[in-house]
Amino acid sequence: MLPTSSLRPRLEDIVSQIEDLPTLPDVVVKMLALIDRIDTSVPELSQVVSNDPVFTMKIIKMANSAFYGFPRQISTVDLAVVALGFKQLKCLALSLSVVEQFDQETMPSGFDLEKFWEHSIGCGIAGRMLAKEFGYQVGAEAFVAGLLHNIGKLFLCQHCPREFNEINLLVQEGGLSFLAAERAVMDVTHAEIGQWLAETWNLPVELSDAIAYHHNPAEAEHHPELACLVHFADILCRIFSVGYGGDTQIPAIEDDAVSILMTDHPTQPLIDEALLISFQEKFMKEFEQADVLLSLTR
Repeated sequence: MLPTSSLRPRLEDIVSQIEDLPTLPDVVVKMLALIDRIDTSVPELSQVVSNDPVFTMKIIKMANSAFYGFPRQISTVDLAVVALGFKQLKCLALSLSVVEQFDQETMPSGFDLEKFWEHSIGCGIAGRMLAKEFGYQVGAEAFVAGLLHNIGKLFLCQHCPREFNEINLLVQEGGLSFLAAERAVMDVTHAEIGQWLAETWNLPVELSDAIAYHHNPAEAEHHPELACLVHFADILCRIFSVGYGGDTQIPAIEDDAVSILMTDHPTQPLIDEALLISFQEKFMKEFEQADVLLSLTR
C-alpha cells in the first residue's frame, strides 16, 4: 500500500483546527504558569487549585492514594500541594487534564479505551520505577511521559478512523507492528502526532521529546534519558502484558538507550532476564497500588 503523502499536512491542519483539543482547563493553565515562576508560594498555588472544586477533589483523592503512599491523611489543598511538591503536582495536573480530553463515547466502536489507558498508566508507573532504579531525578516526568507516550494513537482513532482501521488491519492480518503499519498507510506515526499534540498543549519540551522519540530515544534532543526511560517502560509493559499498546509485538530495547541509561550508572546490573524478573516484581507491586489512577480513566 502506498503512503498517503497528503495526510501529513492534513494531520497538522486537523490538530491546529480542532477547537476542543488544544485547550487545557483554565485551572491547569494557571497552575502551570505559577509553577514555572520561581517566586510562587504554596498559598498562592493552593488558591488557584481551590477555585476548581472538582479538580481539587481529584488532587486530594490522588494525594491520599496508595500510589503516593503518604503516611498521613491529606485533607486540604495546602497539604496536598506541600505533600506532592510543585513538580509532582504539575505532572499530576497535566495527566488528569489530558486524560479527560478523551472518553469511550468519543471512540469508534471496537476501540478498548480501558485497555489503552491500562497500558499507558503501566508505562507511567514503569517509567517512574526505572528512573528510581537508574538513579535519574525525573520520576514525576517519567510517569507523565509514559502515560502520554501513545496519545497520538487516540488522535488517529478519533479523527482519522479510516486510516486507523487500515493500520489495524495490517497489524491483525499482516503481522506488522503498529509503527510499521502507520508508515505503510500514511507515512506519519503516532509518535509524531503525539509531539504535535504536546506542542499544541504547550507541554514542556522534554515531555514533547519523550513522546516523539519513545521508539528511537537516542535521537531526542532534550533529556534523551527521559525518552530512554519511556522506551524501556513501554517494552516492559509489553513483556508483562499490561493493557494493549496497539499490537502484541515485543521489540528489543535499543542499544543506544541502554548506553544512555548506563552512562552515569556503570554499576547498574546488565539488562538481562534476571533483572527483568526483579523489575516485574517491583512493577507489579506498584501497579497494584494504581487503582485510583485506573479509576480516573473509566
